[in-house]
Amino acid sequence: MPIFQDANGLAVKFFIQKDLAPEIQAELCETITSLGGRVESKVPRVGFVLVQPGTAEEERLRLCWLTADRPERHFVPYTYVEACKIEGQLLKQIFTHKGEPMKFHIHPSIANPNARQALSQRIQHSGGDPTASQQSARVILADPATDVFENLVGSYQGVPEKYIESYLWVKKCIENNVVEFTPVVYKNPGGRRPGEERMQFTPQDEERLCNWIATKIPYKETGGRTGNRLYIQLLEMANEPDYGWVTRHTWQSWRERYKKNSTRLDFRIAAIVAQKKPVIGEKGQYGYVRAPEGKPKRPRKKPQPKLETPGPSNLNHNGIGGGLGEEEEWDVGAVGPELGPGRVGQLRVIQEGYPLVPVHGNGHGQPYPQAHLHPPHPMQELPPIQPPPPHGPGAMLPHPHHPHHQQPQPNHPHPLQPLPETKHFFEYLHTPGRLPAPPNGPPSHPPTPINNANTSANADATAATGPEPSMKKTEDGADTDEEWQVRVGTAPPPPWAINKRKNSEEEEEARKRQRPNYCNNSDAATSTSSTRCLMNPQPPRINHPPNGHTNGHHPSSNVHVVDQTLRDIAAESRFTIEEVQEYYDRCGEMEKTRERFRRMRDELRRLFQD
Repeated sequence: MPIFQDANGLAVKFFIQKDLAPEIQAELCETITSLGGRVESKVPRVGFVLVQPGTAEEERLRLCWLTADRPERHFVPYTYVEACKIEGQLLKQIFTHKGEPMKFHIHPSIANPNARQALSQRIQHSGGDPTASQQSARVILADPATDVFENLVGSYQGVPEKYIESYLWVKKCIENNVVEFTPVVYKNPGGRRPGEERMQFTPQDEERLCNWIATKIPYKETGGRTGNRLYIQLLEMANEPDYGWVTRHTWQSWRERYKKNSTRLDFRIAAIVAQKKPVIGEKGQYGYVRAPEGKPKRPRKKPQPKLETPGPSNLNHNGIGGGLGEEEEWDVGAVGPELGPGRVGQLRVIQEGYPLVPVHGNGHGQPYPQAHLHPPHPMQELPPIQPPPPHGPGAMLPHPHHPHHQQPQPNHPHPLQPLPETKHFFEYLHTPGRLPAPPNGPPSHPPTPINNANTSANADATAATGPEPSMKKTEDGADTDEEWQVRVGTAPPPPWAINKRKNSEEEEEARKRQRPNYCNNSDAATSTSSTRCLMNPQPPRINHPPNGHTNGHHPSSNVHVVDQTLRDIAAESRFTIEEVQEYYDRCGEMEKTRERFRRMRDELRRLFQD
C-alpha cells in the first residue's frame, strides 16, 4: 500500500507553496503522485501545506490558514516528502499542543552543528517548532552527558509546563508515534507515614544494647554512655556477621533508648560487667586508642658564652668597657681583694649571656664612684686586662706614682670638689678591715691615698661627722658586719639607714646640683634599673692640688665647677643666679642654658633699644 494513502485508501492531499522553484515543484509533484498522494491547487482542509521555512510567503500562509478549528491541516517543510520516502511511512504530526506546533529549544550544550540541524528537521517533520527561546519553549533539549543538564533539571523542576529532555528523546517519540515526557518518581522526604507504627524495641534488642555498652564502656564513671560516637560506632558494625540487628533502629534511637531507660539498663550492664570482669583500659574499650609512636628527642646544644675583651675601641672615657645598650642589665662587682699603687681594685661587669670582664681603674689612680653600689658577685674573676691609655676628660689627671711625669695644669677653670657619692667610698677604702680579705691572706700593700686633695677632704669630713655610728669595734680592733643590716617587713630601718637621712644641707644641695648623668640617692632608690647611670659614667668631681692655681682663681674659693659656670652664665647674660640655676635644673645641659640666656639678653636689647 502506498505511504501517501490513509486507512480507507484515500489519497493524502498536499498544497505546494507557489513561489518555490519550478524544478522543485515538478519533483515534488512527481514524488507525491508516485507514493499515492495528490497535489491540490488550493489549501485543503485536511492535509499538508509544503512551505519553505523562513520566507515571507511561508509566514503569510501560516497567518491565513493556520487556525485552531482546523487541527488536521499541517504546515511542514517541502523536505517532508523526501523524509517520508526515506522512512517508508507517513510521518505523524505528534509534536503539537492544542492545535499548534509544540515549541522546542535546542540548548547550546548540543554543540555539534550537524546534530543540531538534523534534530531541527526531525522536529519540523513531526509538527514541532524548534526556533523558540529557552524562556518560551515547552521542551528544552540538552546533552545529558554535561553538568548543565542536571542544573536545568533542578532549575525547572518546579515549573509545571516546562520539560527538560535529552536529544535522544525526539527519536524515541518519533519511533513510538507518541509524545511521552520523562516521568517523575516519588522520593521519600523522610519521616513516618501517617498511621504507620514505628519499629518497637524488643527485650532482645535491649539485651544486645546492654552487651555492646558493657563491652565498650564497662564502668559508667568513665563517662561516654550518652554520647553520640558510641552509637554511631554501633551502626558502623552493620556489615559484620553478628551485628545485622543494628539496622533495626537508627543510632539516635539506640541512644535515646538507653538515655530514657538508663536506670533500669545500668543494672543489667553491671551484671554483665561483673560476669566478664574487664579491666579499665583494655583494648577495644571506648575512648582508648593506640599510643602514638615516640619520637627520639634530639639533644640541644647550649650556646657557649663568648669572651669579649674590652679594647680601646669599646672603652669610654673612664676606661669602662662600652658597647652595651642603655637598656641592657649589668652589674658592677665589689672592689677586688688586691689593691696597689696603680689601681684601686677590679670591677666585674656582668651581663646576661656574656662572661665576666675585669675592668680596672680609670688609669690615674681613681676608682669608679659606682663600685660600692653593688655587692660582689660570687663568680670567678678573670685575669686583669690592662686598660688603654687614658683619654677624654679624665686624661688631664696625672698618675700620682709616675716617677718621671711632671704634673700638668688641669683645664678646669676652677677647683673641683669631691662628689658626695665618692666621699663615703673613699672613707670605705681608707678604713682598716673594710676590704674583703684575699684568699691567700691580707694584702701585701696597704691602700694608697688617691691624692692630697681627696685625702684632706676625707679627713675633714671624718673629723666633722665623726666615725660612722654603724661601725662597731671589737676588742681586737676589727670591725663587725652589723652595719650591713637590712630592713625586714615593717620593722624599723637599721641604724645606718637612719644616719643616712641626717645628711647635712650642704650634701643635699650638692646632690641636687649634680649633673643629670649621675644617679642620686633618691633616683637609685626609686628607679627600676640602676644601669643607666652606670652605662655612661661622668668623671668624678675632684679637688685640684692645693698648691696649684687655675686661671687666676685660688682653690680657697671652694666653689664647684658647675656652680661657677652657672655664675659665669648669669654674669655674662646679666640675669640672676637663681633664674639660671632653675633652668639648668630642668634641662641639665650647660651649653643649652648658656645659649638660652644669651638669646634672651639679645632679644631684650633688640626690644628696648634707646
